[in-house]
Amino acid sequence: MDRFKPGLNNLIIYIIILLSAWNCYQELQTLNVLSMAVSIIGLIAAALYFLDKKGYKSLVWIWTAAQVVIITTFRLDPENESGIEVSKYVVYDCSQVINLVFGLSFKAGNTRIAIDFNALVLLYFFLLKQLKTSAHIGKSYVLAAQSGSPLEVQGLGDLAVMITDKVVVDGNQNWLAGNLSAPIVLNGKEYDRVVIQVEDSLLSNFIWAVPSDYKLNKKANSSVTFEAANWLYLKM
Repeated sequence: MDRFKPGLNNLIIYIIILLSAWNCYQELQTLNVLSMAVSIIGLIAAALYFLDKKGYKSLVWIWTAAQVVIITTFRLDPENESGIEVSKYVVYDCSQVINLVFGLSFKAGNTRIAIDFNALVLLYFFLLKQLKTSAHIGKSYVLAAQSGSPLEVQGLGDLAVMITDKVVVDGNQNWLAGNLSAPIVLNGKEYDRVVIQVEDSLLSNFIWAVPSDYKLNKKANSSVTFEAANWLYLKM
């Protein structure tokens, strides 16, 4: 996988770089230390991603989660019953440059407290899920035959699978395709690839074997042409 090529799979990384760098520049004037710390965490996550080092996914999660809530207090004019705001103090705001907020507020004496939620984090979490799924591409895993399956009866040993692409199977986008280190043969037919279902960004043991003569399409495939459902499992 080309980590430097922008796409939906790594869009969150480029968003982090842009917003974190911009936010650091802005916060140099206001000295919001917490917000700057979140920006630095984001930039470290981006660096780890491009260097293919562990830990970047956790840092992206921290960068995203830190922006969920924004807390602000407003000092009200005690001489005016309409509650005119005379000053504002941001208690907590680690949003990076832009936010899309909704929330609630309540009054305590001459102070109004606003607790807002940044709806943009929903987009960030969606993009993080795409990032975590695509992180499997280019990685190698070990498959083994399920106990009692025809593959075990054949004496099939462990196989390596190299994840190569995200594909759609039966209209579902949560599948990854991979090449087997050696083909398996069932009823005289050869299978040299598999498709593996992804659940919450993790590889599952729902695996289909793909015939060698079948051309996988990234956007549409039917499991009718596949074989050996659940005859293989991932050895973790």
